[in-house]
Amino acid sequence: DCTVDEAWVDLTLQAVAQLPPSVAAFGGPWIPAGRSGQLFVALFKTFFGHFNMPQIQLGDVSTRLVRHIPTACVVYRRQDLVTAGNFDPHQARVGEDLDMSYRLLSRGRELMMMPELRFLHYLPENLSCWVGKIFTYGNARIRMAFLHKDVMAVNYLLPILFFIFLFLNAMFIARWKAVPLAAYLLTAMSVSIFTAPSVKAFRIFGYMVATHLAYSSGMVWGVCALTYEKILKRKQHAPRHCKPRSLEETL
Repeated sequence: DCTVDEAWVDLTLQAVAQLPPSVAAFGGPWIPAGRSGQLFVALFKTFFGHFNMPQIQLGDVSTRLVRHIPTACVVYRRQDLVTAGNFDPHQARVGEDLDMSYRLLSRGRELMMMPELRFLHYLPENLSCWVGKIFTYGNARIRMAFLHKDVMAVNYLLPILFFIFLFLNAMFIARWKAVPLAAYLLTAMSVSIFTAPSVKAFRIFGYMVATHLAYSSGMVWGVCALTYEKILKRKQHAPRHCKPRSLEETL
């Protein structure tokens, strides 16, 4: 679901020649594409839209060091992958890139974002498919929080606090008169109007609320799943630090 520019390979080769030895991986920023591309751009360019989700932020486009680069468009040093221990198959398809980024950071390696290596990412057009995708992202994020406490910032847990906030609001709605919930909806609508023309603001508002609920619900589900596994002492599908037996296995 991703497309790169025709010059991507040439630009990548040029970047490799000038890369500092401390950089273990580099890549480009992702640009939402498809029929709803502009909607996602408007949604994710504000903090209130993405709630510090590493997979879907649209940040600074300058060359800089970052904490994560999606594997949709990233180049790793082969030796760093071997040293870090390869990708963890327990995080298949979702969360494996976050895990690798954090493991490299914990080893003192750096990740560099280069704006000239941008790529187009075609996101789901259907709201239900998008909700399912974001729910899975939330589940992966909470697993990363448990595995990598040393590189996880406290504000990354903001979505789970949002879920608890709405849950408590629902329990005590008769006492609180739904004031906190109304304040959240008003803020979401204000941000939507500020980031897009009024015609599209209502659609962005709907996606924003759905994204917040799906991501925070995924994080809560991840906490429940991890607690369940820990209580029953279930064996993980793979060790935390996967050690490949050979270079061929890594590649």
